[in-house]
Amino acid sequence: MSSITQRFTSTLQFRHVIFLAIAFRIALIIYADYHDKHSILKYTDVDYRVFSDASRSLLNANGDDAVAKGILGRVLPLGDPYTRATYRYTPLLAVMLLPNLWIHPAFGKLLFSIADVGIGLILRHITRRSSINVSSHTGGQPTSGLTQPEVAISLLWLLNPFTVNISTRGSAESLLGLMVIVVLAFALHRRWMACAAMLAFSAHWKIYPIIYISSILPFIGVEDDPKVDLCSDIHGLLQYWLRWCLNKKRLAFIAVFLGSFFLLLSLTYLFWGFPVLEHTYLYHVGRTDHRHNFSVYFYPLYLGLTSSIWSTNPQSRVLGLAAFFPQMVLSIYGGFLLARSLVLQNRSAITDTKKTSTITARSSMTEDQMKHLPFIFFVQTFIFVTLNKVCTSQYFMWYLWFLPLVIPHLSTSTKGGGVSMYKALLMIAVWVGAQALWLSQGYLLEFLGNNVFPQLWASGLIMLAANSWIVASLISSYRWDE
Repeated sequence: MSSITQRFTSTLQFRHVIFLAIAFRIALIIYADYHDKHSILKYTDVDYRVFSDASRSLLNANGDDAVAKGILGRVLPLGDPYTRATYRYTPLLAVMLLPNLWIHPAFGKLLFSIADVGIGLILRHITRRSSINVSSHTGGQPTSGLTQPEVAISLLWLLNPFTVNISTRGSAESLLGLMVIVVLAFALHRRWMACAAMLAFSAHWKIYPIIYISSILPFIGVEDDPKVDLCSDIHGLLQYWLRWCLNKKRLAFIAVFLGSFFLLLSLTYLFWGFPVLEHTYLYHVGRTDHRHNFSVYFYPLYLGLTSSIWSTNPQSRVLGLAAFFPQMVLSIYGGFLLARSLVLQNRSAITDTKKTSTITARSSMTEDQMKHLPFIFFVQTFIFVTLNKVCTSQYFMWYLWFLPLVIPHLSTSTKGGGVSMYKALLMIAVWVGAQALWLSQGYLLEFLGNNVFPQLWASGLIMLAANSWIVASLISSYRWDE
């Protein structure tokens, strides 16, 4: 079987994979149109109809309630996309999907699919141009078929039925994924200002990518950082961290990020007013969505919102805010610790004979350690999604697009906690099985009307345990010394 697979990948070129990926997505987009016309259970995601309705609202400026609330929006005039109930996204998404009304209703799906394929192309660019290639990569030499990284990109992303299904159903997550992968590419190439600007655009789209700042900052300006031996006492420790925080390159990165973010926010605010803040950001901070989802928080939130005792549901409001604490500590601080430990690794081996040589050595060391940044992003995102107070299958996309860069760096040795073929299959079975268990209870609740809320919540707890085991196994099997 392995010889057949090897023969197949040796004749297949990456351009063939791209062609298959595009054809796969176009076929499903066409099928979706047929399926939705002939079936009660729709293939198209309900959010896609929300997007299209929001775009339609942009063109409807009849009446005070329908007009955009911003100064420029009233002058033009523009419609308000937030008149569409449950539209909780940046207005730029509604603007991008206006061709749904002008060209074809499936335009957005095609756009999302193009972004999907674009992610695969940038992933390949990263593996070819950066130092994160696995040892089996040919190092840029001509090859007769797919390289190992290209096989990973093909199977885990471009031809993965799950990712294809999400984008062709009309989920906009692939647009966000394209932005995040571009952020990663800029970071790996140390183009910090471009990285900051793209990160700001990603955070405008959805706020969660700000967690990556904590893992990017330790790599910026490391050649100008003070020596660690300053931390011998409290005074030295304070002096060290003050100089670390006042690093000019880090300050420039933060300035570009904040400037770009508030520029986008200001422009959208001028057109659509306070609803931009309310629905794009504030809603998600205080969100108390009690609808059943994979999150372990859904049932306590549900109990708080349905209790007749608490008319103002303080239980849900307090829990909704408190849920951020473990999520942010583990994803943000954990990412910072992983990145900083890499920067400090082997620092004692750097010679201190000349300042110039020291700076060069530090910069070279950082270049070598940055190849692990995709895995740090993956771990941060996996933790963030697992502990989020609202979690659906679309959120899994947020960490899946890092997997093709992570898998080649996992140890396959059976000794020392490596991921052998058996363990890999077990991890996949546990991940899929935990979801299947939850979905079975969700079916009983959603379609049969059975009161299985406690069982559904218990299934969510099992998913939390399964995901915790998986991320711990991946961290322990990752080859940091490559």
